[in-house]
Amino acid sequence: MTETWDTIADWYAERVRTGSAMHEFARDVLLDGLPADLRGQRILDLGCGEGLITRALAIRGGSVVGIDPSRRMIGHARATEQPSTTGARYAVDDGGSWPQSRLAVWSG
Repeated sequence: MTETWDTIADWYAERVRTGSAMHEFARDVLLDGLPADLRGQRILDLGCGEGLITRALAIRGGSVVGIDPSRRMIGHARATEQPSTTGARYAVDDGGSWPQSRLAVWSG
């Protein structure tokens, strides 16, 4: 699957960057269910793609790490982070190596 995402990463990131109504709607629906102030919260965004949600969570004050198995998607996430730093961090990972003890489930 990683090869597939790497293949379309440039196209996908461009769609999100230039304003994708579908992605903006999904982001807004997710964020509406979370507190506006995430200071003090450690958040792991699994499958972060180009980082749309990761950045939004960091802007709300969360200490956020976005991971994705696609190197190209993480490259886009890091590049987007450069001009206006939110503090989000990114890593290439499939999430399979993260120990359960480091993960927390949001229960709202």
